[in-house]
Amino acid sequence: MPLLRVTLHTATLHPQFLGTTITWWRDTAEIVQVMIAHEVSDAIPYEKNPVRRVCYGRETLRRRLSIAADRHNQYWITHNLLCAYLGANTGPKVLTGQVRRGAGMALTAVLWSSDLRGFTERSDRLPSERMIALLNALFEAQDAEIRAHGGEILKFIGDGLLAIFPIAETDAVATVATTAVAAARKAITAVARLSDQPAMEGEPPLDIVIALHVGTAHYGNIGAADRLDFTVIGPAVNLVTRIENAAKMLGQPIVVSADLAAALDGFVSLGRHRLRGLATPQELFAPA
Repeated sequence: MPLLRVTLHTATLHPQFLGTTITWWRDTAEIVQVMIAHEVSDAIPYEKNPVRRVCYGRETLRRRLSIAADRHNQYWITHNLLCAYLGANTGPKVLTGQVRRGAGMALTAVLWSSDLRGFTERSDRLPSERMIALLNALFEAQDAEIRAHGGEILKFIGDGLLAIFPIAETDAVATVATTAVAAARKAITAVARLSDQPAMEGEPPLDIVIALHVGTAHYGNIGAADRLDFTVIGPAVNLVTRIENAAKMLGQPIVVSADLAAALDGFVSLGRHRLRGLATPQELFAPA
């Protein structure tokens, strides 16, 4: 083809870069790639971008259907992978471009932190294949109830997990809190029924503790420049994980914070307790 140069501009999903420009020169056969930082969209407003004149101009564009079908297929492959690894709500956020480090939002939610009792002893005694089967069954039982009640698992931490139940309206705290507690009760029942699993043969029943708290956390991208985690952080997250540790010592399957108990009926005080890393003792509650 009588071409001297071909240039390709394409968007990309990267925490540091908005897109890339790839240029090919015929005379040298050289390929040059330039990564375009997100900041360019701040420096050049979209209405002044020359690409916009092409998109909204009168030029005719022709595409092969096979290319369009392949792009659609690749989109859904990426969508399904992100949802599997990040969650049904978080995955699409990343896919739509929310990938810049530090980008996020203040999210009010019921926070869930759960953990398996006796995990260290089991993992030392059982072969890894069997422990993996147990953990998969454990997480599946909790995930089914969390998703069924409008929640989403953000991350698995060893034998525990962190989940959220977002609160869209300020007057919906009591409703979401009640729903999260219902999910916790059903999850504990579902985990207890795992004794029928083949991997549980000869093993004592699985026993989990669940801590719940309501608060506002930062929900977004955190991490290194080229390795990010889309999660929640903040004092509310710290508190719910500390409550989970206290639940083990108190021998209670479900323990909630005072803030959450204020939105619920049928919970009794367990007294005030000092939690690791927190200066002020916290009053904790459990189902009556």
